[in-house]
Amino acid sequence: LSKSEQNYSQLDKETLSLIFGVKKFHSYIYGREFELITDHKPLVHLLGPKKGIPIMAANRLQRWAVILSGYNYKIKYVESKRNGADGLSRIPLKKQINEEKDVSHLNFIQENVPNAQIQTRNDPILSKNNPPKTELSSWKWPEGPSMRLHADLLGPLNGKMYLIILDAYSKWVEVFTMNSISADQTISKFRDYFSRWGLPITLVTDNGTQFCSHSFELFLKSNGISHITTPIYSPYCNGAAENAVKTIKTSLKKILLSRDRIEEALPKYLFAYRITPHCTTSCSPAELQMGRQLRSRFSLMMPCNKENVSIKQSRQKKDYNGKRSSKIEVGDGVMVKDYRANKNKWSKATVIKKLGNVVFLVKLENGKVIKRHLNQISTIKVPLVNTPTEHSVNLPIVLSQTTSDLTETRCQSDTESDNHQVDVRETTTAIENTNNTSNIESKLLTNEKANLSLLPNTVRRSNRPRKPVTKLDL
Repeated sequence: LSKSEQNYSQLDKETLSLIFGVKKFHSYIYGREFELITDHKPLVHLLGPKKGIPIMAANRLQRWAVILSGYNYKIKYVESKRNGADGLSRIPLKKQINEEKDVSHLNFIQENVPNAQIQTRNDPILSKNNPPKTELSSWKWPEGPSMRLHADLLGPLNGKMYLIILDAYSKWVEVFTMNSISADQTISKFRDYFSRWGLPITLVTDNGTQFCSHSFELFLKSNGISHITTPIYSPYCNGAAENAVKTIKTSLKKILLSRDRIEEALPKYLFAYRITPHCTTSCSPAELQMGRQLRSRFSLMMPCNKENVSIKQSRQKKDYNGKRSSKIEVGDGVMVKDYRANKNKWSKATVIKKLGNVVFLVKLENGKVIKRHLNQISTIKVPLVNTPTEHSVNLPIVLSQTTSDLTETRCQSDTESDNHQVDVRETTTAIENTNNTSNIESKLLTNEKANLSLLPNTVRRSNRPRKPVTKLDL
């Protein structure tokens, strides 16, 4: 019995003997009807096939009752003197006398021996003790990827060998399947690795024959790579590669147990390893090796920043009150707000440069160049206004007229036709009644001088064919 079983109660010990016998002869009694004989009468009531175990029974007894429920048995009580198994349990065991003396200590040297250290070193038994372990000395972390590589071989595993290459900076792992571990095959795999990630500065390996061969040393020397080999029987000196081998070996064994193809499962494992933050660097190997995080299925769960910004900007445009779009080009004449002398007035200007979607450089009449937002620029065109007189002329209103232009226009109008006269006051009334006139134009039309400045430089007659006026003849 084990130490814990020796502490069982007598009831538990008797039940344990039945369970032991049933398990021992399982191959012979399973599926057949058999009889259990015991000299402990309480078991007949507790484990009888026709009686359930009490609810208040110990958990251990309930578990054993469940085991016995899988068998077809009858339990019978007999007295101890008729129980042959009870006699065997009372046979005394012979004590084994161990003549060898266990020595767990050394005798102290009471005499002063000056050459005790020399004698201890020369003693064939005492000199075999290993010295205490030294302090852990870690490799210096490189300043960037592909500066120091650690390599080692894994296998044989399922009849194949694997070359493991680890980047000391990013912890990026490459696994190459090798049919043989010859120097030429090893050089071929390293050449494949160098074609993707470039030549490293240092390569750390053990003293394997493929790593110490003349052809491999010549291959590294021709590419300017420093080769460092670890001391023999000291795999901890190349701990980075050894840990990588241990990790990859564990994953390969799980792949073999799951009966998946290594050619399909190994790339999936390496991809998951490369996008997972490393416990040492707190960054994923891909992020340190390539400067970016690889896109994975988890990326689909995270919103794209570009799409998120576009959605937010569209929502802002929708909620913004402004509906005006920019249709101003370089060279257009506009009216801009003039903030000189603390007066919020409008001045004529010309667009000379477009700085952005809504920001422009404009040049005032006095030659000064200022920067204005589209909200500070007016591009509203006043529509043509028809006077309510019998003989009217369509005049486009332009904000760059002068009083002299008005005088010239009126003279031309009188000389060309007596039937067409322009009434400035009626024109002003028509402008004020126009729905498309802005607040700026309303302010300019409050005095006679402003009214005169709104007339065009030349009068343009309509090309529409004129018909004589039909008057009502009563």
